[in-house]
Amino acid sequence: MDSAVAIAALNSGKSKNKVLAWYAREFKLLCLKYSVQICFAHIPTLQNLEADWISRGALGTRISDWTVTPLFMRTLNFSIGGAFHVDAFSDPAGVNSQAQQYCSFWSPASSFHFESHHIVWGFPPPALAHNTLTAALTWTCDQVYLLVPQAILQQHAQIRSCTVNKTLCSSQQHEGFLSV
Repeated sequence: MDSAVAIAALNSGKSKNKVLAWYAREFKLLCLKYSVQICFAHIPTLQNLEADWISRGALGTRISDWTVTPLFMRTLNFSIGGAFHVDAFSDPAGVNSQAQQYCSFWSPASSFHFESHHIVWGFPPPALAHNTLTAALTWTCDQVYLLVPQAILQQHAQIRSCTVNKTLCSSQQHEGFLSV
């Protein structure tokens, strides 16, 4: 959980906020009723990015597909002057693919091979973002566009020679956009 206020309320069973206090008491009563003890702990945003992005509405309506909203993708395609050749992080069946060709997100990014003229789109799950950035630097395609949290971009030293395009990503929902 990434809310110190909620954690304190749930652990203590009380809060100055009346609504939160009611939920905290109800939760404590349920724990007492079933003889269960639960202790909540803080998980920083950078260690819990998937949940953070879900709570901000950054993902499409079907989280199991791990995709962006159609409006975001249309805007992005317009910005690059066409469509992407390959979606580097589709579901294994290609149902949520944002391009005609796709790679499954189950495959390691280091195993991806693209043709030199390809323009590749990728929205890796945050847990895979760092490894994807490392692998993308070795891909032989013409251009790579990755949507990753800015915090991960800032931690990645090899990205200094790449372009971070903030204009394509002015929405609060999408925190960082990398063009390699």
